[in-house]
Amino acid sequence: MSKEQKTNFYEVVVLVRQEASATQVDNVVKDVTDILKAEGGKVERTEKWGLRTLAYPINKARKAHYFMVQISAAPAALFELERRMKLNDEVVRSVSFRIDAVSEEESSLVKDAA
Repeated sequence: MSKEQKTNFYEVVVLVRQEASATQVDNVVKDVTDILKAEGGKVERTEKWGLRTLAYPINKARKAHYFMVQISAAPAALFELERRMKLNDEVVRSVSFRIDAVSEEESSLVKDAA
């Protein structure tokens, strides 16, 4: 018997340490995509928000590279993604939100970064 899990839409925001190069940030984005594919999820949309000042220092860092992915995945796939992000040394922080649908519109943070 196979258990089919319902897929939901999620928005995941990831902060990568400020010392990371553009290639390292791209590798973290690729890791997110690979983890989701392995777990049966799918990246619907990605936005890179660039190097931004943090609201408060995290581990003495005042800036981080931000990116956001909107995904469709089962809760188990999201759990695995969150677990792997906690183990990644490049990732300072990540947060996930359940959303109703994937947005077609660019966020204001992308417009500010441009």
